Amino acid sequence: MAKKIFGIIGKQGSGKNTFVESISKVLPERSLEHIKSGSILVDVLRTLALPVTRQNLQALAESLKNTFGSNVISRTIFTKIVNSKADIVVFDAIRWKADEEMLRQFPGSQLVYIDTKKEIRYQRLRNRNEKEDENDLSWDQFERSEAASTEIDIDKISIRADHILTNNGTESDFIQQVKLFLAKHYIMMD
Repeated sequence: MAKKIFGIIGKQGSGKNTFVESISKVLPERSLEHIKSGSILVDVLRTLALPVTRQNLQALAESLKNTFGSNVISRTIFTKIVNSKADIVVFDAIRWKADEEMLRQFPGSQLVYIDTKKEIRYQRLRNRNEKEDENDLSWDQFERSEAASTEIDIDKISIRADHILTNNGTESDFIQQVKLFLAKHYIMMD
């Protein structure tokens, strides 16, 4: 079976991690590699002994982009995808045009947009506490974060997505959507 490559695009708190976890639950026999562009940034922040906050992640991404070119992270992700031995590779999260262009270099790759209402995303961020600054996140901080340079191209890129999944319900509802998506479009689930 040829390697399946998915790129995920979605705003903060939309359910990108849940999408990947759902693939693992639905297809436990398939090897899966979850490649997160944010992991590269987290590693740098930790090496520099800086807090892993959304603001620091966004500032670092912008700095790297301005210093080394708009495709600096995409180039790293490209190499990781090429070298992956997994049956399914998920690139999480597409943020810039360079990310989309890199994904499209892989024949048969698919861009999946996860659409979730803003209020639901805000509440998820506050509840999940993935970043150091999320549990005390105010609505104003959330709004400013949504306007950051790492977030502003999401709407433009999402209109070119091959598939749209809506994640406004329960986790089990979303897992069912992912299961139907995989069965219908890509992977035989015998």
